Amino acid sequence: MSTRRLLQEGELPQYRRLMESFYGIGHYETRDSHFQWMHARRAHLNPTHVEGTYSVHGAFEDGAIRAAVEFMPVWLYEEEDRSRSVLWTVNWISEPGYELEAMLCLNELRRHHSMHLSFGATERVREIRERAGYGYSHGIPRYISIHDFKASLDLSDPMFKNDPAFRYLLQELAEAATEGDHSPSAVIGGQDSLDHGYWANHLAENRYALDRSPAYLEWRYRQHPSINYYIVSTDDLQTAGLAVIRIEKESATGHSVARLLEILNTEGRREQLIKAVCCFAKEQGCAFTDFFCSSSPYLHTLPMPFVRIEGTASRGLPRLFQPLEYRDRTSLNLSWHVHDQEIGLLQDADGPGLYITKGDPGQDVAVNRGYRTIKE
Repeated sequence: MSTRRLLQEGELPQYRRLMESFYGIGHYETRDSHFQWMHARRAHLNPTHVEGTYSVHGAFEDGAIRAAVEFMPVWLYEEEDRSRSVLWTVNWISEPGYELEAMLCLNELRRHHSMHLSFGATERVREIRERAGYGYSHGIPRYISIHDFKASLDLSDPMFKNDPAFRYLLQELAEAATEGDHSPSAVIGGQDSLDHGYWANHLAENRYALDRSPAYLEWRYRQHPSINYYIVSTDDLQTAGLAVIRIEKESATGHSVARLLEILNTEGRREQLIKAVCCFAKEQGCAFTDFFCSSSPYLHTLPMPFVRIEGTASRGLPRLFQPLEYRDRTSLNLSWHVHDQEIGLLQDADGPGLYITKGDPGQDVAVNRGYRTIKE
């Protein structure tokens, strides 16, 4: 008979054995630095934190943990009110034969939150969730700004490199991006505090918002144990707000790309902040910048040189670079379920009407992530 409860601090060694049986020894998610960052060092941001526990809900049998769901609760703000909690599930793992226990752990967790969000559902999980009333987006929108036509072509899928329509599109996007060549940009140093101006504007622009407070950005990006992020603005005073960028270098070609994780502008300064992002990416020698974001209402005002790409363009430009991979799935799938019927989200085909990016919750990783169910 299994019991299900939160993982306690003294039980981490046996949980690490379960993780290693699932991911393999040495995988970054099994490292103590990553685990502590994700599941312990954000207690002040966790609406449902219980002292002495981690944000892991496990199924225990005969004194051993057999299955678990790793999760990340965040505040859902309605204007400045943060009385509701959203459940992000990060991973769920199990020993063979205990898969149902992981699902039961998830069901228990859901009862304590107003909404459930999850990236990367398999086709089987998608079918189960859709029967349970979940919304589903096969791929949240991806926006691209081309800085270097030739380098972008080098990185493109060989099947599309000689496609005239694809080459023409890249060339047009590269020419459109030259407008912001001389826009000012500034990197906000790790010792500098983050100004609250962007956060006040974000709350004003969105009826509902997931946590993007300065405290959240400090934890999510500045304190990340293994990834270096740049926080960029138009100037040291952060007049136009903040953008968060990771520079990723592809080893085979030597080209770099900029992965934009956040665009959080102050009132009326979105275009200035976008131009600062593009200027910074060009200064870093990046082939292009991409940005995954599910909020269509938010991005209707996303200015040039960013363009939403679909069809041929989305298949031609890779989204995974460590190593370089071309996949049929060109974006991140997102599933969601609103349990609190008082929440009136503007849901559409792209998502639940919330500003959600590749930075939620820990989707942005340094290496391409291979899934397997058990160590061979």
